[in-house]
Amino acid sequence: MEWHIKKGIQLNLTHFIAWTRDSGDWKKKNSSKKEFLKLLQGKIENISFERILEDIIRFIRDDRTIEI
Repeated sequence: MEWHIKKGIQLNLTHFIAWTRDSGDWKKKNSSKKEFLKLLQGKIENISFERILEDIIRFIRDDRTIEI
């Protein structure tokens, strides 16, 4: 998903489901666009900005640049 967003490429849901099934992240044979968007919304709503900060802080030279 991240790769598609970074490249500005529209997501092909059929291809994405096949890829996630191959990786073992998705068990169902198919998914609807509505179901995909619901799952994506759930992921977005549960983002932990504290964990993101912990992950990227070592790459930031001046901590003040990311103060909110």
